[in-house]
Amino acid sequence: MSFLEFLAPIPTFYTIYKQKSSDGYQSIPYVVALLSASLLLYYGVLKTNATMIITINAIGIVIELTYLVLFLIYASTKEKMYTAKLILLFNVGGFGVTMALTILLLKGQNRVNTVGWICVAFSLAVFAAPLSIMRRVINTKSVEFMPFTPSFLHTLCATTWFLYGLFVNDMPIALPNILGLLFGIIQMILYMMYKDGNKKIAETNERNNQQEVSLDMKKRCTQQVDAAVQCRRFWVTMALTNLLLKGQNRVNTVGWICVAFSLSVFAVPLSIMRRVINTKSVEFMPFTPSFLHTLCAATWFLYGLFVNDMPIALPNILGLLFGIIQMILYMMYKDGNKKIAETNERNNQQEVSLDMKKKLTSIQSAKLYPASQY
Repeated sequence: MSFLEFLAPIPTFYTIYKQKSSDGYQSIPYVVALLSASLLLYYGVLKTNATMIITINAIGIVIELTYLVLFLIYASTKEKMYTAKLILLFNVGGFGVTMALTILLLKGQNRVNTVGWICVAFSLAVFAAPLSIMRRVINTKSVEFMPFTPSFLHTLCATTWFLYGLFVNDMPIALPNILGLLFGIIQMILYMMYKDGNKKIAETNERNNQQEVSLDMKKRCTQQVDAAVQCRRFWVTMALTNLLLKGQNRVNTVGWICVAFSLSVFAVPLSIMRRVINTKSVEFMPFTPSFLHTLCAATWFLYGLFVNDMPIALPNILGLLFGIIQMILYMMYKDGNKKIAETNERNNQQEVSLDMKKKLTSIQSAKLYPASQY
């Protein structure tokens, strides 16, 4: 999967080769990908029994270097200088300093752990990079700048590495790929939402309005039913775990049931976030609950991480991520209604000025060409 993801930009570079120019494209994704592969290769060399990590990242370094060479061949002089500075800063300076400090200051398992968490921090930053592309998709309501194949391969690759890290109990591999998986899923959702442009949005809004009307009618009836169902599920879960399981098995099973339920709870804000994106207004997503939700998820994630309690830590990663996305959406659309009002006011002022100009023109015409007097 990682190999396929490394090959995903081939169509881009085929286009650059045909045009004999890299104008309109950026080199920073490939510089960052090269640094990420280098750090993970270094981590794999330090860690024992990490043949898979070493192999795929060694291949990745070769592929990313090939991309950068092709980019430099067809780039303008200004872009070549900029790319060279990026390579010196990140791939020579950043990677070299990381290697030197960890080799000189740390030994044994401490060095492995430190490099692992450096990889985690950097991978989180890399996986957060598509946020700018997703914002552009949301603003333009077009997936022109977010092709399906790279996004799909990115999601598949993150899933594979997350499962690998989970199975071999390697948290520096598993944790950042949770974020990669989630952003990949969000990209897939955005692709499905905006692949047909405004037509699909209009149809979606119409369906949403119809659903809102029907939901308002059914809401009161379903609340009591939902409460009864949740109560029954709780007692059934409690009875089965007490009757069928004992000791640590019971604890582990209940813990993973809590994980599954927490994931579904943390996914609830997706509908609110979609509404914010469609209306470009945070009227239905107040700041205080979203901020407290983010803070709470971050606290519980850190607690679960420190006490090595994965049923506590894992779902709160999703909660933390959705909380951060809500904060970003709030910052993007907090002035939504105000901007709309200002736009309407400007349009009204323009209409008034146009009416005034028409009246003045008609008056001047009347003065220049007065009607005949009889």
